[in-house]
Amino acid sequence: MSNHHAYRQEAELFGKYLLGKPPDDFATGQYVQAMEKLNIASRGKDEKLLRFALKYPGATGLVDAGTALFMRHSALRRKLVVMFAILESTPAYSDLFLPRKTSLIYPLYIFWSGCRAVLKALFGGLIIKLI
Repeated sequence: MSNHHAYRQEAELFGKYLLGKPPDDFATGQYVQAMEKLNIASRGKDEKLLRFALKYPGATGLVDAGTALFMRHSALRRKLVVMFAILESTPAYSDLFLPRKTSLIYPLYIFWSGCRAVLKALFGGLIIKLI
């Protein structure tokens, strides 16, 4: 499989994880160009985690949370940050990342999100240990 094709798969996986839907061709192309320029190599544990996420896309959040806690400087995290930056700065998606007005129950939502994040990180850490 060529790097170009592999980068397109990564872009679709990360875009769907971050947006809830596959990214458009522009964002995917930007990711491919960035990866070709940055040459962020996935080796060893990183390569296994990336293959796991590609095989089980629903587990991408767990892998992300686990690497955020236990492998902060991993290639997978760096690639996710690149995709996030591309999506955030792409006009088609920028509104999704801007602050919105919130209700009075928003602090409860933040608390719930924090609890979920901790659980995801713990389960993601378990995946990292098992892979």
